[in-house]
Amino acid sequence: MKFAKKLSALTLSAVLFGTSLVPVSASKISEIAGANRYETAARIADNISNYNTAILVNSDKSLADGLSASSLAGKENAPILLVKKDSIPSETMERLQNVEKVYIIGGNAAISSKVENQLSDKEIIRIEGKNRIETSEKVAVLVGNYSEAFIVNGNKGEADAMSVAPVAARDKAPIILTNGSSSSQSKKSGVKYFAIGGNAVVSNSLVSKFSAKRISGNNRYETNRAVIKNFYSSSNTLYCAKGNPLVDALTSSLLAKDNGVVLVSSNSDNSILKGKNAIQIGGMKDIDLSGNTKPVITAKKDTVILEYYEQIDVNEYGVQAYDKEDGDLTNEVMLIDPPAAMYPGTYKLNLEVTDSDGAKAYKTLTLIIKEPNGNKPGGNKPNGNKPSTNVNVNSEAYQAEYRKEFYKLINAHRASYGVHPLKPEAGLERWAYLKSKHMADNNYFAHDYNGMLIDEMYPNEGGSVPLMGENIFGSYGKRTPSAKEYAQKSFEGWKNSPGHNANMLSGDFNHVGVGVYRAKDGSMYATTDFGW
Repeated sequence: MKFAKKLSALTLSAVLFGTSLVPVSASKISEIAGANRYETAARIADNISNYNTAILVNSDKSLADGLSASSLAGKENAPILLVKKDSIPSETMERLQNVEKVYIIGGNAAISSKVENQLSDKEIIRIEGKNRIETSEKVAVLVGNYSEAFIVNGNKGEADAMSVAPVAARDKAPIILTNGSSSSQSKKSGVKYFAIGGNAVVSNSLVSKFSAKRISGNNRYETNRAVIKNFYSSSNTLYCAKGNPLVDALTSSLLAKDNGVVLVSSNSDNSILKGKNAIQIGGMKDIDLSGNTKPVITAKKDTVILEYYEQIDVNEYGVQAYDKEDGDLTNEVMLIDPPAAMYPGTYKLNLEVTDSDGAKAYKTLTLIIKEPNGNKPGGNKPNGNKPSTNVNVNSEAYQAEYRKEFYKLINAHRASYGVHPLKPEAGLERWAYLKSKHMADNNYFAHDYNGMLIDEMYPNEGGSVPLMGENIFGSYGKRTPSAKEYAQKSFEGWKNSPGHNANMLSGDFNHVGVGVYRAKDGSMYATTDFGW
């Protein structure tokens, strides 16, 4: 049972007591979801009437190629279904029974001839290029005459392409992938062009070349909202799909062509959904689709140190809470499941506040109670409590040793479950290191910072593999562990957490990068970034 106590009325001493139960509220929404991505795509197809053509994409290998398939889906009224490299899942095969024509997106490395052989009774058209950019150009040729087109960065603008995918399906308008700075395509007379994303992903020179209208925001979610407001401002129904991973956003593009798809996460501003009929695509956990604005909890201090048996008002933390609609909510902040802080040690104070619409915000503070002799828990003396600096965690040598050990552990773990090994990728490694450093430098522990993921904060630091998943880990100790020890510690931490372990064992990922960083106060952060 989860108990809470009003923070404004609480004083900390030997023991913290909980007295009241926090109510829980929820929103009602429509849902189209299956047990996995294949079934979700199949159920989306069930909601598309009278189709005799289908488009096949391998979400493990060629989803990048599939970014440009939505315009073809609109032209052919063809649902986008998912397959594996050498086989067709039963959920997909069932939806192909009455189909006469099938488009396969990608080459044999993505979808092999074994899949084609299972569809020998149908007309097969394979669309493949040397890369995703060339594939998008070939799709544009198949679409034929068009009056509008979208210019997107094919290497770093996957989310931007997904945002306009329903528009592309509705208007039968090609999504032209570029490298962000140039394109071999020529501007067509009579075509209206839109550049999706800021100048960090689509250069001003590209915008000028196509006389394009730029639609952008500070991150994938803001760009998505700008797309919705530009093309679906009067829609009373909005489909919702995760902003990471993006596969459900792609497969729903045809179904959502008249309404639009809102990309969401547990931290995104989903107020665009307020008063709308929200249709959830795929499974979602801890994502609020009510459209209510979210409250925010801040604190002047994240850590307070007490003498043994000292009594202190928690107002010393300087906690404040605010909501855009409700205003000041500081007096409504609750301390959830108060710890029995009876003895010297380190304790976590989990704060929660709920606004009038039921939206919640959370923050965790730290309480340290010293030993009776004035030392911190564990024997660190007040004037000598800095962690050991004999090991330089932030050095290239430490990173290399950490990565070597971690890659060995994670691939052995995957092998024990029959999952293919992950390949290290330099761009993901740079993002992982920068993410760990960014958390250490800015004293936070979350996947996003002001609504931005690490690939959006440092778009030019990545390589050819897009960021598709992430695990983060944090710890504090008086002794700095060796690289091998910390690789084992972080690996075990993630392995013992169901959500993090699912990422480590996911067959959807093919590449990996890890990085670790030690802050000045001795706290250490590790990040694993996954890619297709």
